[in-house]
Amino acid sequence: MQSRESSIVSSTRVTSAGSEDEVKLESKAELLWRKRALYKVLVLGNARSGKSSFVKNFLKADGNDETQFVEVPAHAISKITRSSCRGITGLVVLCDVTDKESIENTSRWKSAVDQATSFYTSLPSILVGTKADLLKDVHEGFTVGADIQRIAKGSGFDRWFVSSADNKENVAEVMGALETLMAKSNRQTCDFVLAAVAKARRKQKGTTELISTEDVTELKHGSAFMKFGRRGKAQLRILWITEDGNSLCWGQYKGKCSNKFALSDISGVIQGQRTPSFRKHATGEFKETSAKQRSMSLLLSGDKKRASIDLIATTDRIFDVWLRFFQHAVERRDAA
Repeated sequence: MQSRESSIVSSTRVTSAGSEDEVKLESKAELLWRKRALYKVLVLGNARSGKSSFVKNFLKADGNDETQFVEVPAHAISKITRSSCRGITGLVVLCDVTDKESIENTSRWKSAVDQATSFYTSLPSILVGTKADLLKDVHEGFTVGADIQRIAKGSGFDRWFVSSADNKENVAEVMGALETLMAKSNRQTCDFVLAAVAKARRKQKGTTELISTEDVTELKHGSAFMKFGRRGKAQLRILWITEDGNSLCWGQYKGKCSNKFALSDISGVIQGQRTPSFRKHATGEFKETSAKQRSMSLLLSGDKKRASIDLIATTDRIFDVWLRFFQHAVERRDAA
């Protein structure tokens, strides 16, 4: 019987990807990027938070017929489901800056959308405080701004603004920022599709990259990662695979395993910082471009306490070796 290690080292030849599939994928990429996108923006918030006024002011000022807005009534938070969010490309959550409850409830709206959308989807989102013209003085403005900034950071919003429906303050700026985020997300989707095309071609030609004996030795010896815990704190941890090649361990140092799970539990690997945990907790040096390029998330299947394991490799070499290993693990799992 072939050993587990030899199965890791060997590559799997896949010939199921045909030229017709490649054409379909390339056509989708062409539509996603070269043809101008039609954006569909979800607008949420408590009653009297200024949703309708915000949309009307933007449409009146911009005359944009390539952006659609979907408003959800304040009482319909339970109606935010996976199917109702299908096709949504951006999110704007509004709150009345003179209403404390309206401000605090923005996190509930954001959480509802996060739960409804696909786990690995990074939906561009902006938090907007409206009715700024009703604030009493500058001091109150600073206090409200601090509250909105706190919620925006804690809930994983990409940007936040304070605006006024009466004088149309910052309405154009909000939509300009959101359209920039949506265009970037659209570009990333296109890159993902093109990467799928390249992967299909490699499999068709039987040129899947190998996991070498040297790589396996490194994987068993262990490598240093910054690992984000369930509460969001990043800690330096050593990751290694067990001698039988069936499990992944990590701990403060090699040999002290604080957690362990089967490689067959990994259902997917995401490159970059696209999970809710990364978006919420990766700050400072962890948000720098070099750190993002060495980031990956392992998606776990089954009834687990955590939905993903979010990692930042300490070197490019470590990132490359472990990413290829995890991708092979997922391919073997799917083939089985």
